[in-house]
Parts: sequence; structure tokens; C-alpha cells
Amino acid sequence: MKYSFLLICSLMAGLCSPNPKPDDTDKGTTDLPDTCSEGATLADIQGGTYADGDEVVIPCAVVTGELTAGGEAFFIQDPGGGEWSGMYVYLYGGMEADEMDISVGDLISIAGVVSEWNDLTELSIATAYDVAVIGEYPVTIDAVDCNTADWEPWESCLISIDGLEVTSWPDNYGQVDTSCGMTFDDLYFDYSSGTGAVCTPVIGPLTYSYEEYRLVPRDEDDMAGCTEPEQVEGTSIVEMKSSGAGDGDFVALDQVVITSTNTPDGELFFIQDQGGGINSGLVVYIGSQDYDAVIGNVVDIQGPLSLYYDLLEIAPTQITDSGTTATPTPVELSAAPSDWNDYEGALVTLVDVEITSEQNNYGEVSTSLDLTIDDLFYNGDLVNGQTYSGITGVITYSFEVFKLEPRSAADIVE
Repeated sequence: MKYSFLLICSLMAGLCSPNPKPDDTDKGTTDLPDTCSEGATLADIQGGTYADGDEVVIPCAVVTGELTAGGEAFFIQDPGGGEWSGMYVYLYGGMEADEMDISVGDLISIAGVVSEWNDLTELSIATAYDVAVIGEYPVTIDAVDCNTADWEPWESCLISIDGLEVTSWPDNYGQVDTSCGMTFDDLYFDYSSGTGAVCTPVIGPLTYSYEEYRLVPRDEDDMAGCTEPEQVEGTSIVEMKSSGAGDGDFVALDQVVITSTNTPDGELFFIQDQGGGINSGLVVYIGSQDYDAVIGNVVDIQGPLSLYYDLLEIAPTQITDSGTTATPTPVELSAAPSDWNDYEGALVTLVDVEITSEQNNYGEVSTSLDLTIDDLFYNGDLVNGQTYSGITGVITYSFEVFKLEPRSAADIVE
């Protein structure tokens, strides 16, 4: 990138070290350096003065959102805010987030390349030397009407909205729908707001992704004006399934027992009603959430349901450990049921089951009960032609095949 630290130094005196922090005497000043009027503004970029691929130096901008949770970007806007004043800054080229020492309210100079990424205008930077902190400046939060017909002028601006109602629960991507025509996104933090919550106000930068505008509250303070969501009555997994709940529905499950550890990638574990049985099991998708599943722990879980390639999952917004334990009870089957779907997610023991194939390249073997045994948790080196008195595991579904997943050596009894 041509525009970098050296070019900024040529525009502004005394900035020849990366990210210099201001003295306390500079904090909160409303006086802008004279050099702020000597270059481009973010509004110039948003207004079309600069095109995709152009290099530009912005002598003064205010940080409105620190590095996102993934460390790949932050938000800035022109001093004083207003329409067209915001910008999403993307850390290009694999640069490490810890190289970027910025805080909300920092007044910075920045050099980068204008880019259009899926209709979101960005400023891409390659190194920490493309940003220099030159002071601090009050952060402007613009109040915007919930019924605004066109959100584009507020793209990447820090805004507040009154009277917004949340109309869904977080989906697997951490997004919720709202009455104002945009979603909330979890770009900064995970939140549990859901249907029925009303926000007066809610605050955050506005971004654009997958053809929709998204408000990204930065922390709990940005949602301090939101009421609690509607309460969902707890139920069992059997009751939940019999009610017809499915993809997109938000459910609360009471006193279910964990039947597996996390999968090796950490993203899934299994639960079922205490006592087990038909339609008693469910897959829990936690993604990148930090939760260690312990077999036998009794928990309450709430979150939205989703179908992932026809596998029903719950993506928890809250997991509450009860402090009690229970021994997961498997269903014993000596013959194939009419529909393995009834056992999806449940703990099952195959009784007197014969292995009817060699293990394939995916760690799978066929059985006499018309069920594939897989190695998601454990590879038992099952022998073709041998009959086992019991093989226990959780039932999952992938690539249009139901599969039994033994969890450890103890699940295989010769």
C-alpha cells in the first residue's frame, strides 16, 4: 500500500511512531488540529469522490467501534458524525489485531484503500503504521428514526434508535430480526435479546451484509435501554418435538441430561430427556461458544431450533447447569425400528449387532440393524463379520444417513 505511515508523517508533524497515544491534556478536546481540514473526509468517500481501489488519506476520524470480536475490523466516522460520515475499516493482509492499539473516542489519521465488498464501502489498511492516534474527540451518536425509509446514508455510522422491537430470537448466526427493518448482529458480542424486547434506545454502528442492514451493538451498555424478552415456558424434548416445534422456533428445555462430550471440533454435544426413549434426544450446536459438556450433568437450555442438512439442532442462547447429575439411559434395540428419525439425537444401545462391512475411508461401518456406525467421537476398530453384544452411542444424521456415534471404548461390548 503506497499510502502508509511515511505519507501520514508528511501531512502531520510528530506522528513518526505507530499509534502514539495522546497526553491526558489532549483527552476529550473539541478543538480539531488545523490539518483536519487539509485532506479527505469519510463523507467524501461515501459520497463518491473516491472509487473502489483508490488510495486515500483521512487526516482526522474518530474511532466509534473498537476491533470486532474476530479482530478483523473497526468502525470510524468523521468528527461530528452525521449522514455519510461512517466507515468500516478492514485489516487487510493477515495483520495481527494486537498490533492495532485503538479505543473508542481516539482521534486518528488513517491511510488506506477504498474497497466495495458486497456493497459495503470499506477502507482497507495493511499495517498498524497506516493508523496514527493524534488525540481524543467526543463520539457523536446520531438519533435515527426507526421508520427511516433509506438506511444507506447511515451505513457504518454510530446511531441510536428509539422504539425498536425485537421480533425473533438469535439464529445460528447470532442475528435477530427487528421492527425497524434491520437485524441485530453479534459482530461484537453475544446477547440474549429476543422476541418481545423493546429498546429505547439501542446503540451501535450500522453495517451491511448479505443484502441487509445490520445494527451491531458493541456491548451491554449499547442495549441498556432494552427491556427483557418474553419468557418461554420450559418443556421436555419429547413435548417440544410432539408440539411440532421446528426450524426457527425458540424453545426452553428443562432438566435435560448431557449424553456426550463436545465433538473434537468443540461445536456440538448431545442431550436427551432423563429416562431417554423415542424422540427424547437433540443435538446442541454451540459453535465457538466456550462450554465444556460433561456427560451426566443436568442442564436447562434455551435457544432457537434449526435444521442443518435435515439434522435438528438447538443453538443455545443460555445454558444453565442445575448442579445435579443423572445417568443417561440408552434405548436398547435388537432390531431396526421403522424410522430411525424417532431416535435422532438420542442415546441408543444396539443389542447383538453384527458388523457387515469393512471400515471405509470415513471411519464408517455398516451393521445388521441397517445403521451406520461412525467415528465422530471414537474409533472402535470394529471387525467385519463379528457380532457385538452391545454398542452404545448417540444417533446423528449426515449425508442422508443415520449414524451411531460411540463415545468411548466403554460403549463397545464384545
